[in-house]
Amino acid sequence: MLLRKITMFAAVATAAYATIEEDNVADFHLLCEIAQAEKLPPKTAEVNDETSSIIAEINTINMSLADEAWRNLFTGDAATGTWDKKAKDYEQATFKDDWAQKWNSWNEAKANLKAKEENKEWEQRFPRPQSPTMLKNARSKLESITVEAERLEDLIKSQLQNTGAAASTMANQKVKEAIYGEGLTNYAPEKGKTLAGDGTYGQACAGGKSGKTIANDLLCICVLATAGNSDECVTNSISEGWDTDPIPAIAKLIQKCPAKAGGPLTAAKLHGMISAFASRLRSHKNVASVYQHLGKMSAGGCTGATGQLCATYKSYFGDNTKGGITSIPWVKKLEEAANIISNSHNAAATTEALKAKLRALRVSAWTIYNGNEEAKSAITNTKGHDTQQLQPAAKECNKLKSNKSTCETTGK
Repeated sequence: MLLRKITMFAAVATAAYATIEEDNVADFHLLCEIAQAEKLPPKTAEVNDETSSIIAEINTINMSLADEAWRNLFTGDAATGTWDKKAKDYEQATFKDDWAQKWNSWNEAKANLKAKEENKEWEQRFPRPQSPTMLKNARSKLESITVEAERLEDLIKSQLQNTGAAASTMANQKVKEAIYGEGLTNYAPEKGKTLAGDGTYGQACAGGKSGKTIANDLLCICVLATAGNSDECVTNSISEGWDTDPIPAIAKLIQKCPAKAGGPLTAAKLHGMISAFASRLRSHKNVASVYQHLGKMSAGGCTGATGQLCATYKSYFGDNTKGGITSIPWVKKLEEAANIISNSHNAAATTEALKAKLRALRVSAWTIYNGNEEAKSAITNTKGHDTQQLQPAAKECNKLKSNKSTCETTGK
């Protein structure tokens, strides 16, 4: 009878200890899945940028309608006609503030025009208006189109910064920071940025301040407070301890993670990881405090000994002054990554709408050039100076630039 009771007690004890290991291993696999997200390419939206070619085409139309004095300011040569080469000719002159920014585009327009004029295609398809009145009207309307096109170009450039490779890089950096720490995107953890609190087991793990990084929490549930072989998460491969330097164990633990399935990293996948983490959190009451944790806690907390390894998140829970799950630092980083991916798709949709408006402006530019139709009424923000206003300025610049005299533009 006594032997039977001893056998039953041993079986219960063994089952209890197996449960402890199963919890740590399950939590380890959860954190592993998140840690391996850095290997997945973020699924950000890609946008085909045709803005430059459309702007160049509108600028070429403008250049074709300008008078000779203005056109002769530009060589059309990329080697000698850029602003850094030509600025010295006008260093004592007073110009429009945007000449330095726009000069190279104008010079490119001159180059495009020269190429088209050489093969006569341009002149045959789009003969220059002969009537001075028509020419004046075309210049004025094209100036309005150009101003609006440049406004759209700026908006498109701003949106493109949130799409494609740029957004993918930003999202991946946020995931790496979630794993290793703020600013650490090179797979190299650092004690001060990776470990919570003062980097000791008591503060980083048992004291309720876990959650600084995924690497910190992996160490909390898998590495002993005092150096020694630990098999809480993986078998016979971790010998580091929190009393020495636990950092080298991070790479060992991640190397033991199961192979990650391929596929892109989406916002939904990141949100799913956060939800899985929330569902794995368990609560433990210790005296008057309730600890949310991964790993194993007993009546006395978690000491960092075998069977007593945990990551605790008490600092983020308790009352309405705490932010809960979403205030945990590495969770916030994953949320930021998810937002970058989502925003890239919103930015792509906005960009396509802006591109449609820009393409419509190009059509209007051709229509006005041929004198067949008025500019579309939707064109707004026409603050600027039309081509005709710049003609006297161009003549004066050409006449005076050799002696560096002041060149006053019209309509400043």
